[in-house]
Amino acid sequence: MAVTNGWGQGTQENTIQWGRGATNATNDWGSIYADSPSGDTVLNAETFSNAYSTEFDGVDDYVVSNATYSELNGTTKATWSYWVKPTLGSAMVLSRVSSTTSTSAFVYMFYLFSNGEVGAAIGDTTRRARTGSTLLTDNVWSHILVCYDGTLSNGSKTKIFINGVDSTNSDSTTATSLVNANYPLSIGRRDQTPTYYYDGLMDELAMWNSTDFRTQSDVDTIYNSGSASDLNNNGLTAPTTWYRFEEGSGTTATDSGTGGNDGTLTNSPSYDTDVPS
Repeated sequence: MAVTNGWGQGTQENTIQWGRGATNATNDWGSIYADSPSGDTVLNAETFSNAYSTEFDGVDDYVVSNATYSELNGTTKATWSYWVKPTLGSAMVLSRVSSTTSTSAFVYMFYLFSNGEVGAAIGDTTRRARTGSTLLTDNVWSHILVCYDGTLSNGSKTKIFINGVDSTNSDSTTATSLVNANYPLSIGRRDQTPTYYYDGLMDELAMWNSTDFRTQSDVDTIYNSGSASDLNNNGLTAPTTWYRFEEGSGTTATDSGTGGNDGTLTNSPSYDTDVPS
């Protein structure tokens, strides 16, 4: 059969079919189209990339949202996701939303101990879940997923997953819902009487309102075998707040979630190309 373009075509009905573009070729090399008879459906290209994380110095670096963080007010379910590469050695806060000026009362607070233990407090410092020690390793990327469901019985309300594994050692959470915030979201420090500054890298901080992702299937989807992924397009509910820390420069941490609560990098946290993968 004659062809009009002839580019890249070997002899028709040959046995090797290298470079063949003639009728009935079965190799489909170079195809960029889906199964459309008119060839007008272009396949979507991969758009997610993770090039940067944010480095906190453990002295005075932090990120603060641009308004009172009210997105979790009154919710009975919530989920938080963090990628962290901490420099262990002292206690430090991952993030916190305050309800009063008291250092012991808040909407929530997550923190690390010097021994690699993770704590998650809902409402006040006595209402917390904890993991065992040595679950986080110094200067190694780990994923933390905290799932809260206030409708469950005491002792079961909060779960902490480390690298996709339920690592909850104890849970004394009693709150049936989250209290209302009166202050912005603070990342990398305790905001009232500022102390416990985070030391290390942090990436892809996300929060979900009214969603508890504690089923192993959901945990596995978010953990993604140890690699950060597109939380807006993974088959689960999109995050209410999602700081990707992908800016690479400047002082704005863009909220890629549905809430639009951009943050401000304060006291010069720096960007780093070391990311979880």
